[in-house]
Order: sequence, then structure tokens, then C-alpha cells
Amino acid sequence: MTTDITVTDALYARYETLATELDGFDSADDLIEYVLSASATELERTTDAETADEVDDEAVHDRLKQLGYVE
Repeated sequence: MTTDITVTDALYARYETLATELDGFDSADDLIEYVLSASATELERTTDAETADEVDDEAVHDRLKQLGYVE
């Protein structure tokens, strides 16, 4: 499945330039797809880490409460 995404001409031109300068990209579209995919992965990782931190914080707070250190 593919979906069209609209970017400004100026931004697309920047990606065209970068795609020709970087190895491994045949077109601006390839580079844009790579960047979006990498960004999504990073955002997912950050969200997962924040969720894990929240769970850890809750577990620590609960344990401290059980031990009588916090109310």
C-alpha cells in the first residue's frame, strides 16, 4: 500500500539534493521514505521508553509506600 504525502517544493528539492549526495538512495522519494520510517521507529522507541519509565516510577512508589517511606 502506498499513500501520497505532500511536501513543499523547497523541501522536496532539499531531499533531491541529499539523495544524490548520499549513497544508497536512488531518488528523493527513497530518502523521504527512509527518513519517515527511521523517525517513526525512534518515536515508537521513545514512547515505549517513557511508558516503561512510568511503570518503573509507579512500581518504586508502590514499594516505598509498602515500606512506609511515603504515604
